Amino acid sequence: MGSFVTGIDVLFKISLAVIAAYVSYQFSALKQQNDDIKLVVELAFDGEARTATAGVVLAGKYAEQERIPAELYASIVASANSSGNAALRETANNSADAVAQTNEVVAQQVTQALEALPVRVYFHISREVDRAKAGEIEDLLQEQGRSFSSQSVIVPGIQFINQPKSQTEVRCFKKEECAALGGKLVEFLDGVGMQAKLVDLSDRYGTSKNIRPNHFEIWFAALS
Repeated sequence: MGSFVTGIDVLFKISLAVIAAYVSYQFSALKQQNDDIKLVVELAFDGEARTATAGVVLAGKYAEQERIPAELYASIVASANSSGNAALRETANNSADAVAQTNEVVAQQVTQALEALPVRVYFHISREVDRAKAGEIEDLLQEQGRSFSSQSVIVPGIQFINQPKSQTEVRCFKKEECAALGGKLVEFLDGVGMQAKLVDLSDRYGTSKNIRPNHFEIWFAALS
């Protein structure tokens, strides 16, 4: 009987040791992931371009190794696409494409994050005298954008480029975006009394990694 009890006692101690080792491992793994998350967030969201690029690359490696959550990686890619840094966008998108090929969860999360980005419509005028009128159209577009887009519509600014147009152009760069929103922007301009044509540049830029999702441009003809 004594030997039987001793055997149970030994098994119990072994079980405790196994449980303790497992808990220790899980705690260590959780701490490591927290450290990984902290590192990539600090780097990827740094204001210095080279540091941010390094963070985006590292985030891709960690996502591939499942060291950071797919949702976090998708947010980092979306943030890079929202930046004004074309090189950072290209790096993020190339990295995301590579990771998505072997990780379906990452692919889904990145797609959802990019689809949720605000629609950005860049205004271009060829005469400074048209800036005030373009500003009025900007306000109307940002107010009414939700009526035809599931995402908010923003105009980052009005840029002067000395390339006069005989007719206002709405330029789109991705085939599916041209179909979904290009025509809506033309209709919006028609509604404010401005005839415009849709210029589909997806054959040239459809595969470009330098152009963020939901990017459009309006090149105005003379507004007065």
